[in-house]
Amino acid sequence: MGNAPDAVKRLVDRFDQDRKVFLSGDYKEEQLRLEFLNPFFTALGWDMDNKQGLSETDKKALPEGSP
Repeated sequence: MGNAPDAVKRLVDRFDQDRKVFLSGDYKEEQLRLEFLNPFFTALGWDMDNKQGLSETDKKALPEGSP
């Protein structure tokens, strides 16, 4: 993983530990987003929770279905 942030390395390690669970049909899309995707993008510097309080027009990351 070379230069990957430590948070990304931890996510990969966690995924590897329970790979069968995460690849099963019982693991839901919402769980994936909350447990892996949002933390991944946060580790890359994205403000996934809009902690900066930006207006809708200034946000860089918008939830699916947003204007």
